[in-house]
Amino acid sequence: MEDEKKNPPPPHCYLLVVTCVVFRYHPRHGLQALLLKRSLCEKEGPGLWTVPGGKVDKKDHGVPLPGLSHTLFLGSLERAMAREILEETGIVLSEEEFTPLKNRNTVFIRQDGTPTMVLTYVAFCRSDVPVILDDGAVEYAWVLFEDLGKYHCIGNVKDDVIAAMREHMHKDGVG
Repeated sequence: MEDEKKNPPPPHCYLLVVTCVVFRYHPRHGLQALLLKRSLCEKEGPGLWTVPGGKVDKKDHGVPLPGLSHTLFLGSLERAMAREILEETGIVLSEEEFTPLKNRNTVFIRQDGTPTMVLTYVAFCRSDVPVILDDGAVEYAWVLFEDLGKYHCIGNVKDDVIAAMREHMHKDGVG
């Protein structure tokens, strides 16, 4: 991270970030989304609510496919998402459990001027899974659709959660 501050990427490069709306079906309450309250020490959006996610690292690339004209990696984004969710929440999800959230990918400029591309996914976990926060978050909440208005979220996170909830409530016949 220190290296990133000293040598920010050139303007034509994007920082690649993955985020995930993690759902659970609670037996009594129905569909709930996991929100994390960012630590006040976070550079971007301190104290705001968000979903799990973070930067795609080189270690997420995996093993390149052999014999092609270009170096090609498969599953890098899903590996990054599984790693970020595990690091931030202690929840274990496999790479196969992520579905891209339709029409919600965004580009924004970070406070340091870095253009950032965010690819958003959806995944489901068990209703009884424990959440173990890392030091990037100070609180978590499993949130119902009707309660989302109570949370002040970073960027367009609330809109992403609403879109994911509407898609899955409709698809699954909930609500």
